[in-house]
Amino acid sequence: MVGVAFIMGSLRRSSRGMQSGGELILIGIGLIALHDILKGMSAETSGVAGPYTWLIPAIQAMYMSGMLFLLLGIIKLMKTATRPGNSEGRFHSLARVAADAIITIDENSTILSFNQRAERMFGRPAETMIGSKLHAIIPARYRPLHDAGVAGIGRKGGAPFGGQTKEFHALRRDGREFPIELTVATWADEGGRLFFIGIIRDITERKQLEEDLRRMATTDSMTGVYNRRRFLELMVQEMHRAHRMLHPLALIMLDIDLFKRINDTYGHAIGDEVIKSLTRACTSELREIDIFGRIGGEEFAILLPELRREQGLEVAERLRRKIETLEVEANDRRIVRFTVSMGVAVLGMNDRIPELFFARADAALYHAKEDGRNRVKGD
Repeated sequence: MVGVAFIMGSLRRSSRGMQSGGELILIGIGLIALHDILKGMSAETSGVAGPYTWLIPAIQAMYMSGMLFLLLGIIKLMKTATRPGNSEGRFHSLARVAADAIITIDENSTILSFNQRAERMFGRPAETMIGSKLHAIIPARYRPLHDAGVAGIGRKGGAPFGGQTKEFHALRRDGREFPIELTVATWADEGGRLFFIGIIRDITERKQLEEDLRRMATTDSMTGVYNRRRFLELMVQEMHRAHRMLHPLALIMLDIDLFKRINDTYGHAIGDEVIKSLTRACTSELREIDIFGRIGGEEFAILLPELRREQGLEVAERLRRKIETLEVEANDRRIVRFTVSMGVAVLGMNDRIPELFFARADAALYHAKEDGRNRVKGD
């Protein structure tokens, strides 16, 4: 609010060109601020069908529109500031109150302005950055792309406005990389010199939130392995790949024997520890390409790409033997031991949907239970 008040006060003392640019900046700041508020509201309800989820596309459009107004306003101020009788000081004063980093460079990638938000974001004071090259805050892998982009626009004679927003990584002073959202625009002065302005937003928190939501949507919260929904998605992909490449694919269905008795005897907390112990044991034995998921309370499934029936049975037997040696200590120091039954199936030519493949592995699991548990059966 202080920044907005400052801008409004500055506009009353400015030329018409400066006023026009400032008004565009105010609109941009307002839209971006509203975007941030609504984005937070939608994030709070992202785990459920909250009242704001329908706003997500409109929220993103609002941010892009805000950036557009902000860039247009800054460019107008910069152009006005370079004319005789005007000063760049007012532009820099306006840039200081911006919520995002604002950096301007010339056609040689020399930094001309570096606002306060940029100082905080990159951990570098403006006095050391102005006059230096932009490479100091660009990771090495992006520098050729940056140089080629600047040179390419220069060869084309410049563009009045860019406004594209893309995601990159930038460098802090200590050398750590962090994700940013970069919006860039270009303009040329009356002498034909080319200038670039970048508005940079640190999206570290947003990326972390996206990763947290992705993990919640795809993994089982207790064990950390894939949940049923994600396992089925990956299963469909593997089935299609196996059919297309004519490669084998094995499926193991795994169920903890007498799990209800464990819960009833030792409590659900110990039952949870049994599930976690089983998960760790299986994960340690599986390959990186194997797909392991919890598809029910005490039921798990494992996809084994490139393995035939005999190989799938060998893997299942190895897991069974390891699991029967596991021990979980109850609160009263009693040792809880448990076993599993497994059913193994291999992908057939007629298995075009997961349900058919599952059904054959599940039938083999049923036979393992019927034959006395703690054993492996093939379809």
